[in-house]
Amino acid sequence: MPFFSIVMPAFRVEETLRKAIESVRKQTYADFELIIVDDCSPDKSGEIAEEVSKVDKRIKVIRNKNNKGLAESRNIGLLQSRGEVVGFLDSDDYLPENTLKEVHKHLENGVDAVILSYFRIEKGNTFPVILPRCSGSEVKELLCADEIQSFSWNKYIRRNKVPVDLFPKGKKFEDFFAFPELFWKFKEIRVLQKPLYFYNCVNDNSITKNMDSLSYFDLWSAFKKNEEILERKGNNQRLLMLTRDKTFFSLSRCLCLDSVDGRLNGEQRKEIRSYLLKSLLQRSIKGKKRKALTILALLKLNNLIRFYVIKKGLEQKFKKY
Repeated sequence: MPFFSIVMPAFRVEETLRKAIESVRKQTYADFELIIVDDCSPDKSGEIAEEVSKVDKRIKVIRNKNNKGLAESRNIGLLQSRGEVVGFLDSDDYLPENTLKEVHKHLENGVDAVILSYFRIEKGNTFPVILPRCSGSEVKELLCADEIQSFSWNKYIRRNKVPVDLFPKGKKFEDFFAFPELFWKFKEIRVLQKPLYFYNCVNDNSITKNMDSLSYFDLWSAFKKNEEILERKGNNQRLLMLTRDKTFFSLSRCLCLDSVDGRLNGEQRKEIRSYLLKSLLQRSIKGKKRKALTILALLKLNNLIRFYVIKKGLEQKFKKY
């Protein structure tokens, strides 16, 4: 059984996949398996993965029968993993050759998870992103507030701590739904200040570059979930308020875009209205300006709902609001 299992979904990445694979094969710590999940890629990604797997038995290729998306492909890789520790690699990124060796060093003495600082590659420039020195509950609260981001690719976790359905199906920002809640179950977490991952953020298919109202609805839902976690378990009032601000901002963007693209359905608008009323009447919105913005959002949402009802001829549905 290998010490590390690295899960890497692949879809339309024939130009970068080989470099990603080779960065794993060249690791100075060699006790690993690399699981490549070809998500019915229409290019040569699957063929490249199969070709390399024939010369390196540490590489396993899974080929989905139909396109399942990033979240489900990661879950499929998790289900097939055998290592003591699981990590993730995006197929347009790559690792320095000492990544696994450094992570292995810090996973001794009962550490549940390690989070990596990383190099960010953008417009031909590479610069380090150094995460703050922190541990214990502070890490968990920073994840909820998105001050340490919930990327899957800079986290290594003991496999017996990870559910095989970690990533929710049908959600955008699946990392943000998965990791903040999961990390509250861990006792010992290490955050490394040494950058040990190369993150290529020039992928034109990135979700953050194609945001619509449904995307922001998912982002709002994730922030709302993490806000609730901080209310129950957190101790840092500043991070709680910061999370509430981000929850409100993502909701504002969601409503603005919905007024243009109209992609939210009645149930989603009902959920938003319920949240805004709760925020206004209870605890989340403080200060005259925030209350005024909330009232305006509610009025705008009511108008959107009425427009939706008239447009669809669903007068009866409006009575539920």
